[in-house]
Amino acid sequence: TSVAASRPRGRPPCIAMAAAPPAPPAVEKPLVVVAAKKAFLIWDQGFLLRFFASLVAILAGAGAVAQIPEVQLFVWEAYQEVLFRLMDGANRMAWWSVIGLLSSSCCALQLVLNAFNLGCAGFNTTLGPLRPFFCALTVCCQGVVWYTAYDKTFQRLYV
Repeated sequence: TSVAASRPRGRPPCIAMAAAPPAPPAVEKPLVVVAAKKAFLIWDQGFLLRFFASLVAILAGAGAVAQIPEVQLFVWEAYQEVLFRLMDGANRMAWWSVIGLLSSSCCALQLVLNAFNLGCAGFNTTLGPLRPFFCALTVCCQGVVWYTAYDKTFQRLYV
């Protein structure tokens, strides 16, 4: 009974109690700080500065083109040539539906990639840094369109 009282319960008497292996020394892992991906959103730091700088540069370039008749004529002829070639090619090949689909190709491509579980195409990584410029260009184009539409007297009849 003295042997039975000295051994721990649950272990047979034939297994000797082995000492537990020493614990490995604690190694502190260095703290790794992962920088968040930059989203290039309107409220990000520096966006407004880049937006207004792009807006001023676009307006200055457009103002310079408007003041020099030779440059204005060159830009107008280049625009008309590109427009003519695109419309001629679209009419010959009857690609109007394709051109309509290409206007939303970034969305369609993203949907296809997500459907096959391939994730993001990385458009923000490539085009994100250019977002302030594109926003400024959009504001300029909207201004030109509204200026052109407002100048037409027949437009005021329907408002």
